[in-house]
Amino acid sequence: MQGFSYQSTVARELVHRAAVSEVFLTDWRHSGPDSFVCAVQWPQRHNFYSIGGVMIDPLMVVETLRQAGILIAHSGYGIPLEHSFLMQRLTWRCFPERMTLSDGPVELLARVEVGEIRYRARGVDAMRVAVEFVRDGVVCAHGAGWLRCVGPRVYARMRQAERSGEPGKPPYVAPADPQLVGRELSRDVVVGDLDETGTRPLRILTDHPTLFDHPLDHVPGMLAFEAMRQAAIALLGGALRAPLAGETRFTSLLELDEDCRVAAMLSPSNGDQVGPGAHKVTAVLSQRGVTAVRGAVEMGPKIGVCVLA
Repeated sequence: MQGFSYQSTVARELVHRAAVSEVFLTDWRHSGPDSFVCAVQWPQRHNFYSIGGVMIDPLMVVETLRQAGILIAHSGYGIPLEHSFLMQRLTWRCFPERMTLSDGPVELLARVEVGEIRYRARGVDAMRVAVEFVRDGVVCAHGAGWLRCVGPRVYARMRQAERSGEPGKPPYVAPADPQLVGRELSRDVVVGDLDETGTRPLRILTDHPTLFDHPLDHVPGMLAFEAMRQAAIALLGGALRAPLAGETRFTSLLELDEDCRVAAMLSPSNGDQVGPGAHKVTAVLSQRGVTAVRGAVEMGPKIGVCVLA
């Protein structure tokens, strides 16, 4: 980590965040034509990304991967700040024995490789961002995201075609029991109770300081990931709560003011390798009967005072 600064975060607008406390990147540099290294600092305890015990919340990996992709798109490829980024697919895996908390903030590096770059007349249109998270010289997590870069006029036309007007208020949904979904506080519960359809309603908490750090006209991807996690924990009876790996495809945006259903089911192994005591759960988020997000998470044993080996 020699030569990288951890004294302050990168500019908030470069990772599309409003609060400095929600920015996890502190520095970056080129390491090759389409290669970069970012300095990462994870807080010892985050107000939302926390699973208790001694393990860093794996969804910190997902959020940091998201931030790294946006930072590199803006700073490494000159994509204007007013552009929007649409995540199309994301995969990730962490190694829990290397994801333990320390006595203070965790400082590490993110090695970024950009590929599958697609250019249009106005610049970069799409890219794949692959990230390795390196802590004390050892890879503790890795992932990749496929994203589109959309200019403001194109984005406005796209949204006008998808909806008839400005979004209204999200439908009210009572929270599920926090203990059932691995949370301590009702304000952090993003799904409701299981109903007769075998699904749970999504709680779209537009006043949540982390999930809606800034105003949006659609449901953010991190809310979808958290809903998948909570639905999986509930499906597994609350005993397994650490999402060790995941893969997700986004086929359309989720609207703020429409009922959204979250379905979770155990996945057949089909020869897939999962960790000891882990289960793979498929999760689907849909609106108006149409799937918008489909993914799977590998849920590992709850980690308390000992490290998962």
